[in-house]
Amino acid sequence: MKKLVIMVIGASFLLASNVYAEYGNYYDDYDDRFHQRQEHQNRRIEYGARNGDLTHREIEKLRCEQEEIARLEHRYLRDGWFSNRERRKLQRRQNKASRRIRNYKHNGRESRRHYRDDHGYGASGIHIGSNNGGFYFSW
Repeated sequence: MKKLVIMVIGASFLLASNVYAEYGNYYDDYDDRFHQRQEHQNRRIEYGARNGDLTHREIEKLRCEQEEIARLEHRYLRDGWFSNRERRKLQRRQNKASRRIRNYKHNGRESRRHYRDDHGYGASGIHIGSNNGGFYFSW
């Protein structure tokens, strides 16, 4: 009888450890995908800032949104794993952030404080100069 009880307890521990290992790998994979996506979105923001597609205000809004998502992820991971609800909520926030990055990059607004080369020309080939503190554009 003792042997049977010990075998049952041992089998249940073995089964529980297998289930934990499977879900642990699943959440580790999700965590990796989450961080890869965050990095990709941050690269998109940096590229938009570099080529002038994003204004200073848009950059600040997008960076703030990325920081909020990272804080939310950190809060959700306090217990060591994501619930399905938490995972869906993070995915929705990332989807919304991705759409906002795209919309800001393609809304037609350009940064006036765009990179200039040594001759005062921005990436678009337009001469960017100042006229008494204001900006003027010459072709």
